[in-house]
Amino acid sequence: MVVPPVVVVASVFVVVVAALLVATLVLCVGSARLRELSTSPKLLRSRVRAVSPYAGLLAAVFGARMVFREQFWALSEAIGYQMTGVFYAIEGDLAAQVQTLIPDIAAPYFASVYMFGYALVVIAPLVLYLFADSLRHLKTVLLAYTINYAVATVLYTLVIARGPRIASSSTQGIIQEFFPYFTLLTGQVNSPRNVFPSLHTSLAVTVLVVAVLTRNEFPRWLSLTTVLTTSIVVSTVYLGIHWFIDLAAGVCLAVASVWLAHQLNGRAGSQRQDETISTATE
Repeated sequence: MVVPPVVVVASVFVVVVAALLVATLVLCVGSARLRELSTSPKLLRSRVRAVSPYAGLLAAVFGARMVFREQFWALSEAIGYQMTGVFYAIEGDLAAQVQTLIPDIAAPYFASVYMFGYALVVIAPLVLYLFADSLRHLKTVLLAYTINYAVATVLYTLVIARGPRIASSSTQGIIQEFFPYFTLLTGQVNSPRNVFPSLHTSLAVTVLVVAVLTRNEFPRWLSLTTVLTTSIVVSTVYLGIHWFIDLAAGVCLAVASVWLAHQLNGRAGSQRQDETISTATE
């Protein structure tokens, strides 16, 4: 029985990201705090229940985006604006120039951080903030992710744009050189004509903004996230996947998402609930 390539790629991807996640939790949370919560199933379940409505909303929005993606693409063909030429007219071969400025020896790093580092940055907060003194930050992350995906889905429907590696012969598609089968996974989630805004940028910057807010409790996480987020943002252009315009839109979306999530979190009275949960840990 021949295993489909996408299954093999997905399996390797999961194993690598899982290993990185464990190492990150040990480094940023600490073995003592990890042991404290992991040995208290009742407390862990209560925390999971507290954030489950937020996680459910995120799953619903992301699930709808996946289930109805072909319908969204068809709607985009009908009402969307072709913007690839406009973006190229504004930026030209700027992405190609970035590729010439960065040494070829850095290509494996940026290709790896775009694939594995991004997954780690997005997934880690969902586990790491379960061990925080307050669940407020985890709820903010979940709401911000939901807003990111909802807004991006609308923009992907209205704006049809392909990245520099497709629009310009001067820009190389470096990611295919190092992970040729990676497109088997990304093709299940994204379309090459959906680059505005850059979700890699918006979600990574979202995590970084929240990491700044939690810097006193998780200082190592802020340091790690700063390095990874910066690398991810640079990689999206260096790999020829996004325009600088996509990055700017992603940063704006990230900041707006965190701000709105924070406001919604406050209105929901989550701070009072977090205090109750935090008290239960003492």
